[in-house]
Amino acid sequence: MVQKRRSFIRRLLVGTGVMATLILESCWTPFKIKLNWSNALNIGGVDPKKIISPNSLKELVETILTAESNQSSLKMVGAGHSFSDVAFCRKTLLLPENLNKELILDRTILKDAHNENSRLIQVEAGMSIEKINQILDREELALQNMGGYDAQTISGAIMTSTHGSGVLFGPINDQIRSMTVVASNGRVLIVEPTNGITDPGRFNGFIKISDQEQVPATLIQDDKYFNGIVVSMGSSGVLYSVVLEAVPSFWLDEIRTVTTWGALIAPGGFLRRLVDGERIGEQANQPKYYEIYFNPYNLKNADPKDHTCLLTERYVIEKPEVLSRKERKRGNQGNKMLKFLSRLTKEGEDLVRFFNKHPKKIPSFIETSLKELRDDSYKNISHQVFHIGAPNDMRAYGIEMSFKLENIIEAVETCFEHAKKCQARGWLHSAPPSLRFVNQSKAFLSMTNNQVSAFMEMGILVGSNGSDQLLKSYERLFIEKYGARPHWGLDLDILSNIDQVKALYGSSCEDWLEVYRDMNSTGVFNGQFTDRMGISVSRS
Repeated sequence: MVQKRRSFIRRLLVGTGVMATLILESCWTPFKIKLNWSNALNIGGVDPKKIISPNSLKELVETILTAESNQSSLKMVGAGHSFSDVAFCRKTLLLPENLNKELILDRTILKDAHNENSRLIQVEAGMSIEKINQILDREELALQNMGGYDAQTISGAIMTSTHGSGVLFGPINDQIRSMTVVASNGRVLIVEPTNGITDPGRFNGFIKISDQEQVPATLIQDDKYFNGIVVSMGSSGVLYSVVLEAVPSFWLDEIRTVTTWGALIAPGGFLRRLVDGERIGEQANQPKYYEIYFNPYNLKNADPKDHTCLLTERYVIEKPEVLSRKERKRGNQGNKMLKFLSRLTKEGEDLVRFFNKHPKKIPSFIETSLKELRDDSYKNISHQVFHIGAPNDMRAYGIEMSFKLENIIEAVETCFEHAKKCQARGWLHSAPPSLRFVNQSKAFLSMTNNQVSAFMEMGILVGSNGSDQLLKSYERLFIEKYGARPHWGLDLDILSNIDQVKALYGSSCEDWLEVYRDMNSTGVFNGQFTDRMGISVSRS
């Protein structure tokens, strides 16, 4: 077994010329920006005048009122897993670290149809998705879907419309049934869809904090307000808590198959069936969750059909009574490889140095990585399968673009062509792009608003030559050619005014603006995002 492991590592690294160079070359640490608050990768952030960590709803209200009285502004960040400026504020930055508790849902004010619903839970907005999964596990419940990482706060994931993959399921904000938000003038609002879970006749106008304390609140049950606030990048108030609806706990069987682009888009191919609305596969048990990784470089010839791809299919299964050792482990050594490589190269920093000196090695490295991630079967509880694991250990950032599902095949082939042009300029991908698939959402500024979407995510190791130029060129190309919508947390601030947003979202953007102007009537939630869009509210 030891010999097999060593052989694998040699095959992966020595075969691409990486290992010897990494060992012989000196250590390297890329420049890191020193700011009062930086994102999780320490590659972007902000220098606010104040940083405050509220401990309660009451303290949150007081903080907002104080900022307003001082003609100041504030925003609350999440866990820092966004690479854009959507949460930045140079005046007062709120940290969510102390707003991370599970709350007792007041079922006495719910409509009869909901007060016995054991799948509803209420948590403060600063709670991580990882902790939410732990709570749900205890109740034999689960999130219906989630992204590939669980260190995000629930507020950050909701406010940027983070998603998983599978066209039956919308983004994570679609799992929210009620929000408690503090708006301008310190207004505490419980915001729900028009047919919300709360019974207006049973709500007495207060949120109970303890036996001795309660906070005045207003119930708003209005689709327009709900869809305007739930994805608003923190610009339409500070989210204090959410009620989300879970589903019964379930297990998944993940199968990863190495294939080609040509096989995926051929008549009867997986992606062709998906785009055409046909059944994806012949089995009675269809995969409900799936994604595709692809090598943007073709090692064989110029035919786009020969690009190597990795198809991931996830099937819902009953909890197995017994699991083999192979079924308990993910990947054909690929997961081990990534963990090993992360440790060896200081989360990818030394690997970046090697790639910057030897860019010709990158295409074959991506090719080998994809092939080593193939897997006949990996079985686990749902959130452990959704969490992509070892790739999250590498210091990588990137962009993600949402396309109409029917445009994704052409968009990928455009990617192939653009990758060649960028390669000629010395700008290379250092990780395989991926495709994810998401149902439409009613949230006005969700990237999937009113369209079933295919997302293309491009991750790149921090410090790679030309990384910003590469990613920004893709954003501009995809917006111009396909009207693709950038992920609010995974973009490089390419959109520079609200008219560009209107061009991508149509009347939904106008509806969002109407809600935003009410919720931010004093300008207290102005920030770098609203400045960039040209919609910051005057403080005069």
